[in-house]
Amino acid sequence: MLKPLFKTGKVRKIADLYKLKIEDLVLFDGVKETSAKKALDNLNAVKEVSLAKFIGGFAIENIGEDLTQRIVDAGFNTLDKIKNTSIHQLSQVEGFARKTAQQLLEGVIKLYPHMEELLNTNKIKIQEKSQGKKLKGLSFCFTGKLNTIKRAAAEKLVKDLGGQPKSSVVSNLTYLVTNSTDPSAKFLKAQNQDNTQIITEEEFIKMVKS
Repeated sequence: MLKPLFKTGKVRKIADLYKLKIEDLVLFDGVKETSAKKALDNLNAVKEVSLAKFIGGFAIENIGEDLTQRIVDAGFNTLDKIKNTSIHQLSQVEGFARKTAQQLLEGVIKLYPHMEELLNTNKIKIQEKSQGKKLKGLSFCFTGKLNTIKRAAAEKLVKDLGGQPKSSVVSNLTYLVTNSTDPSAKFLKAQNQDNTQIITEEEFIKMVKS
């Protein structure tokens, strides 16, 4: 039933589905009033979906619900967080090559106005974000003195949130957390790795609390 709706221009965006009436559907061959009513009832019965399912419903090339869920589990758990991140950050998530990260980010940016329009209908909303495994797929190495949290506690926090604490700057490290800009061995090694981002303790705390 969806293909004819889009083909005829009756529906141009997903938000338009919620404007449909029974009389719009019975115009198509083989669609009776009872089946039209059932289709609209089923559509309106869904009031809340996960962020991964919401994005997956927009049919971004090569981006499905399961793949998007990996991004959500890694801490990109709101639409705005995904829209405002970088290809580099997304490509650090397990299962995301740079090309896949680019397809997701460009797709979300392009479709963002349509996503907002759909949410503004108040017919459907995105489920509240889960904090459980927000650092899944990300790795952290702490170096130097931390001011507000002990290193052991910081590493435990990373682990509890699904991330991986590292004792050294390994080749696939996502973040080096340090308050110092002194050219230590760890700092210089991380600086020379394209896939490793150097952040401060304050930035780390904001990340885990957001």
